[in-house]
Amino acid sequence: MTKSYLFEVKMSCGGCSGAITRVLNKQKEAEKVKDFTVSLPKQLVLVESDTLSLDDVNDIIAKTQKTIVNKKEVIQGWKLPEAEGEKVEWDAVPTPVVM
Repeated sequence: MTKSYLFEVKMSCGGCSGAITRVLNKQKEAEKVKDFTVSLPKQLVLVESDTLSLDDVNDIIAKTQKTIVNKKEVIQGWKLPEAEGEKVEWDAVPTPVVM
């Protein structure tokens, strides 16, 4: 089952977002990451995986030495807002219902 994880990561430049993109691309090539989006303006990284846990993805992103401010699992299919300047309210991002 595919799970989606959202990370708030401090990124100051294209080199920062590029480092995260590189480590996630390696995981995608290894078929551990299904898809991902890195947004430098929003300081967010959204990762979809069938096999990795939230902590696994955290460890992968942490290898870039970027500061992870927040992380959480989000409902499958949730996407980052595309509008420039549109902010993401962390507490308003939907999470899966645990039964």
